[in-house]
Amino acid sequence: MRVLNDKVYIPFCLSSFIFVGLYGIQVSRQFIISWLGFSDKLNHVLFYDYGNGLVGLLPLALALLFIGKYILRMDYRDQWSGTITCRLPSLTYGLMAGMILAAIPLLIVASTGQKFSPKVDVYRCGINGVTNLYEEIIC
Repeated sequence: MRVLNDKVYIPFCLSSFIFVGLYGIQVSRQFIISWLGFSDKLNHVLFYDYGNGLVGLLPLALALLFIGKYILRMDYRDQWSGTITCRLPSLTYGLMAGMILAAIPLLIVASTGQKFSPKVDVYRCGINGVTNLYEEIIC
């Protein structure tokens, strides 16, 4: 962490890498997809669905983890501010906060008289859960 505080150019370079990486993914995606030769449906699941699909942001997230580990010499635990392991108190508070934050939009919808379907889209939630991990690593 001292390296990041002492050297101003490191966060600037990492931010630039993220920007260039995201831009590079968007530009090169069409070439990679046509080169792989998968069906349109599989390409959509892997690279386009909800948050760039199952592997859309994976290369950038892995690159950032490796940059932190091997170039900045930061342990993975340090990269995640020591919050990689789940402990019961943090899990309990996290679940409570998550339920409260999830209840707020539902209460707003219910108070306005709108109806919503209680059906859960497992496919969409599953892909979103995977891609949210990549976004957390990148951020």
